[in-house]
Amino acid sequence: MFKNDWSEIYPLYVDNSLALNYLRIGKTKLAKEKLDACVIRAQIHGSKDFSRRAMSNLGRVCIIEKDYDKALGCFEAASTFVNEGEVGHLGILYYKIFCLILMESPKAINELAYARSISQENEEYSLFFTSLSHFLTLDSDLSVNHIEKVAIPDLMKKHSFHTITEYCDVMIDYFNANGYEPRALKFSVIRAMADNQRLHALDLIEGL
Repeated sequence: MFKNDWSEIYPLYVDNSLALNYLRIGKTKLAKEKLDACVIRAQIHGSKDFSRRAMSNLGRVCIIEKDYDKALGCFEAASTFVNEGEVGHLGILYYKIFCLILMESPKAINELAYARSISQENEEYSLFFTSLSHFLTLDSDLSVNHIEKVAIPDLMKKHSFHTITEYCDVMIDYFNANGYEPRALKFSVIRAMADNQRLHALDLIEGL
């Protein structure tokens, strides 16, 4: 039986929201501390919704720490608390595929095909999954241009600065590994701009 007493669930809502904001502004250690506690409390209270949120966000922290196996475990666990095709499920699937791409796993191709098939009527996630598909073909100028001129500007409008830094890190690593330092530098500049925006957001939060 799942408890639905809001007075018990509200602290979970607050801590998970704080953790997500810490994650967005780059305070990974604080985010992980909050999320570790959220996972335990969500299980105690039997909250499927907050178990999903906490496990998914903890997976995002593990990606930053490059603990990809643990990240995948978090996303798999989170997916058990949500139905296929729901927004929460699409969000989990997005980060799971991003993790597989970072691992250079061949599983990313099939997972991406599945994700695109179930997200066709969701404009936002259709764009996200399209962007992920371009990370699989970075040897194409078309894919590089999509990341730089479509995906990143869209994220900038949404103030998704953390995701921009994730994208830029992939591009920087790719171009440096393949001897294209000037192109890597270009994405380093974009990353620095996103970091400045994140720091501005941090100043606003700490000033409250």
